[in-house]
Amino acid sequence: MYVQYSFFDKEIWSIYATLNTCIPLILFIIFRQTLDIQTLTLSSLIGMMRGNLLSKIIFTTFLSLLSFQNKLDIKRLFISIISIIIIHYIPYNNFIQLKIYNNKYLLFLFRITIFLWIFYFMYKIIITINS
Repeated sequence: MYVQYSFFDKEIWSIYATLNTCIPLILFIIFRQTLDIQTLTLSSLIGMMRGNLLSKIIFTTFLSLLSFQNKLDIKRLFISIISIIIIHYIPYNNFIQLKIYNNKYLLFLFRITIFLWIFYFMYKIIITINS
């Protein structure tokens, strides 16, 4: 089993990984899951993962198990696995990714979006620590 993570790599990879991160986030929102720090971390890690499908599913299962609080949340596990399957079939250098990368205004907007994501993430960490 081989799974690799890349973050803060080349900018085009960051665009791809960030777009992939949106998929589990959207699914977690659709299925009314709490967007706590564990869910946000899991979504980010799922979006940055590379490897074959089976390896990613197994590794995501273990990551999901790590993020559970007191009991096994089958819904979150299912959402994580579905997210990995969807992301696996989104090609690198897809239309949206290249459109953002090749347009200076979209790229600037995307950089701001990544900054806001990191800012929101840090905010959630601070809130969690102070709770």
